[in-house]
Amino acid sequence: MGHHMVEADNSGEDAVDSGHSSTANMYFYASKKATLLFSGWVVNSELEFWMAIVGIVGLGVVYEMIRFVKFLLIEVYKAKREEAAKARVVEQRCLTEWCFHGGLTLLYTTEMLMKFTLMTVFMTLNICYALPVLIGLGLGHSLFAANRELTS
Repeated sequence: MGHHMVEADNSGEDAVDSGHSSTANMYFYASKKATLLFSGWVVNSELEFWMAIVGIVGLGVVYEMIRFVKFLLIEVYKAKREEAAKARVVEQRCLTEWCFHGGLTLLYTTEMLMKFTLMTVFMTLNICYALPVLIGLGLGHSLFAANRELTS
């Protein structure tokens, strides 16, 4: 029973079934043509390229925004718990904590999905798509996380 491996080709061209195994090229290269995330998401035109760049940068910014929102929610929740403890207020703590934990879990899951998506785009090793990942994360950090670090 022979197994055929598909050769990895970072050029954006269709892979060729050669009938033998090979290792993928592990170096950065630059090409506007690429397949991103799914086999049907092929970037062929100039418009598709720039739409992909904007989308990747936007995803990096939104990723950092979600991390910031999660941080803010935790800080607000801690402050409210401290106030309730000082005032000795008995509230529906179980429901509140369950809702809070559920919300944080949803944010965490979304954050991980975005993180792995960005990692997968970066791991194409195509510098035309890896750089926008870094630009988006840097821009998002500048807009959201940098202020958090200065006030902490």
